[in-house]
Amino acid sequence: MTFLVVTGWLVATVILSAAAFLWVRLRSRIAISDITPEWLESFSILRYRPMQRLLAEEDFLFLRSLPGYRPEIERRLRRERRAAFRRYLDRLIRDFNRLHAAARHAVAYAATDHSDLVPVLIRQRVRFAGLILATELRLVCHAAGIRGFHAGSLITALDGMSLELRMAAVPSAA
Repeated sequence: MTFLVVTGWLVATVILSAAAFLWVRLRSRIAISDITPEWLESFSILRYRPMQRLLAEEDFLFLRSLPGYRPEIERRLRRERRAAFRRYLDRLIRDFNRLHAAARHAVAYAATDHSDLVPVLIRQRVRFAGLILATELRLVCHAAGIRGFHAGSLITALDGMSLELRMAAVPSAA
């Protein structure tokens, strides 16, 4: 019985820690003045496509096939690629927050009632938080040596979200 209690507390602690980490990671103060029509028009998910290859196994398999390969070279490359991936992820979070803020602002200040978009915006925020949490967990697993990290689902999902958020940010066009 004690084992179950300790395990329950451990699971609860991990979940609360993950939730706190996610809340801090996704929390961002975006000034609406930072979101210009030019920025909104120029935003493209394509800038995040390199994330798909940063942690792909193909490059590491190729590295292993080269003469002079040493495991420490691969470990260093994996560490550097995770760091680059995290920088992309930070920008991606910031851009999502900008898109989301623009959509919220557009819904709040639209000349006509677009309150039907509020649940869409809430769903987008929750889905995004779930994707980021899953990505963070995959990064931890990758650092622990568990391979098979694919960012394609993150990019694909964010592509769909950015389209929906743009549509919500311009309710008159919807």
